[in-house]
Amino acid sequence: MTSLAPGAARLTATIMTKNSMATLPDCIASLDFCDEIVVMDDFSEDGTWEFVKSLGDRVIAVQRKLDCFSSHRQARTSYAKTDWVLLVDADEQALPGLGEEIKALLSSGPSSMAYHVPQKNILPAHWPKQIHFWTSQKRLLNLKDVRWEDSEWIHVPAVHSGKAGRLKNGLKHYSYDSM
Repeated sequence: MTSLAPGAARLTATIMTKNSMATLPDCIASLDFCDEIVVMDDFSEDGTWEFVKSLGDRVIAVQRKLDCFSSHRQARTSYAKTDWVLLVDADEQALPGLGEEIKALLSSGPSSMAYHVPQKNILPAHWPKQIHFWTSQKRLLNLKDVRWEDSEWIHVPAVHSGKAGRLKNGLKHYSYDSM
């Protein structure tokens, strides 16, 4: 883990899982810049829960049945011991530069309460041609000023005051093989 400068805001990554052993180890390894990681598992049956429980004190392991995505996000961020959280899915990995950009932002004093994080979406390997496309979601959030509306959307947007900032570096997202 690479720590932030003294006095800088600390960062928690939160991850939701369900039978995620194929992607979760690489996801967690890419988040070495975070001070802690909260993993909320939806009662996996593929060894995900056992893997998460073996990761030590830096990882807070919680099991909770997924009811709706907005309440699940609210629940998993409630375990964070920091004001700043990075929302990550188990099939994502931090791209090079994301950790350094976030550390610099938190050390200098963020100007926004939420930040859009770019996502490089990689389409399944079984497609005839390997392609990707970019999207962006509010994934770096200050918990002092964020909430989620009731919604069934998988990536329910965060509600906060002020204008959201934008990061240059982001996450790599591996789309489902069944897509």
